[in-house]
Amino acid sequence: MPREPLTTVTHSPDGGPRGTLVLLHGLTDNGASWADAVQRWTSSGWTVVTVDARGHGHSPRWEAEDLASHPGDVMADDVVHLVAGLAPVALVGHSMGAGVAVATAAVAPEGIWAVVAEDPPFTLPPRQRDDDRARQYLESHADDLATPRRTRIERCRIEHPRWPASELAPWAEADEQCDDALLATGDVVPSTPWPDLVGRLSRAAVPLLVVTGEHDVLVDPSSEITARQHGADVVRVAGAGHCVRRDAGAAYHAAVDAFLHHHSP
Repeated sequence: MPREPLTTVTHSPDGGPRGTLVLLHGLTDNGASWADAVQRWTSSGWTVVTVDARGHGHSPRWEAEDLASHPGDVMADDVVHLVAGLAPVALVGHSMGAGVAVATAAVAPEGIWAVVAEDPPFTLPPRQRDDDRARQYLESHADDLATPRRTRIERCRIEHPRWPASELAPWAEADEQCDDALLATGDVVPSTPWPDLVGRLSRAAVPLLVVTGEHDVLVDPSSEITARQHGADVVRVAGAGHCVRRDAGAAYHAAVDAFLHHHSP
């Protein structure tokens, strides 16, 4: 039985279109939480499609059958079907969405002209089912939901003063919309090992940019070396953490926009 399609929103560009960017968010976020990036890219002429991942935002919840397999692979399959109706596109992902973006292009590179992966969650060896990680996800999510939205927004504004103000309310709302059934698996990383994924992108001639930070990040030295060995560009942004784009917007967009401009069809 076909899965229900994801919820997407298409944002039209100012002026003549340069191409289409599909934005894939991280765990507990949603498509609306890309508000600052959408404004930047549409004002530069890009058509931007924001996506609510399965179990996030307004997209369908997770079914037991899909949770029984690797959710990261299911999410990549969701995007494969989405891209088929939008190509040609570039995929731009953060964290969970970055892993999904790379896996999507590795499985079905046709119609994908570039991938930007912001601090993708790949380690060696790859981890999928993880009870400790699931417990952390659920406990953190429960704590968030027990705190009023306004309080979470103000706390985030203080703890992350460089984050775009336009994304704070969507970020807080998205947390409330996340499906606990996914969090309980502790499994959001595609099952194919990172070296195989970046190798497939290289062989398919899909350019890959990995953007990460200097602290509290997922891209360790081994993963960075693997990416570079397969021809990917890797940028470490000074002073940024896991949320590179929000921590250091100017540096993130300088690197990503140059990459997109260089590779756009």
